[in-house]
Amino acid sequence: MLMFCSVSEIHLTIIEKCGIVRSPEAIGLLEQEDNSRVVAGVVAARGSAPWMVRLYHIPLGRYFCGGSIVNSKWIITAAHCITVFRATKHNTRIYVADYDSELKESEERFYNIEKIVTHADFNDATYDADIAMIKLDTSISNFTHYVRPICLPKNNLTERIMKPRKHGRVSGWGDLRENVPRPRFMNEVYIPIVGQRNCISSTTDTVTDNMFCAGYKQKLKDACQGDSGGPFSILHDGRWFLFGIVSWGEGCGRPGKYGFYTRIPAFFDWINNLLIEEG
Repeated sequence: MLMFCSVSEIHLTIIEKCGIVRSPEAIGLLEQEDNSRVVAGVVAARGSAPWMVRLYHIPLGRYFCGGSIVNSKWIITAAHCITVFRATKHNTRIYVADYDSELKESEERFYNIEKIVTHADFNDATYDADIAMIKLDTSISNFTHYVRPICLPKNNLTERIMKPRKHGRVSGWGDLRENVPRPRFMNEVYIPIVGQRNCISSTTDTVTDNMFCAGYKQKLKDACQGDSGGPFSILHDGRWFLFGIVSWGEGCGRPGKYGFYTRIPAFFDWINNLLIEEG
């Protein structure tokens, strides 16, 4: 059955390539979702998430958030990454095929930005509608084992898969624990989606229908500072689909607390309109 990278059908070459992991380092690891694999995660295999990008703040001289490639021109990330760091098309670059923070990989490249679009309903107090799209000023000309878009699920797939206890993967270079230096290599962790009622009861902060939470009530596995904007993805029929964006949490891996994610299916129309209208 053919899977689609976006709710539109306008980028057929991308549709054929989205969500597939082909790097030699990562082959054979796709089904190991029960690993204790970024809090209490482990170092990811190079190329295990070829859609991962890093946002780099030029004046600050450092990476500050993650994101995901959705096609050759567009990156998806969290809106708070843009507002908190005052990211603009002039002071931010997008790095692809990065894995090692200390060494440049052979396929690592950076792209300048043409346009940043944060969702009009983003609330910087509650992090509702915490989603933004970044348009590159030059198209990614060649998808490889280390640079590839992630798939966006259609509604019927969302209804079938996005349920409590379903495990997803979070990838990034964020803190491994609170107040611990960030890792050199990209890390990953597998965590289950939590029922919305339990998400709401776990916090006194506002939880909206545009959010979901994931993690364990007791186990020390979670996303953390520095992972913001990165993907919560689920493997289905050999392809990875983007269901969430790392958004917010109360600390990292604290007992009784979960990480909160922007619910991608809630923004299908907005994403699709940008892909069609902006090209």
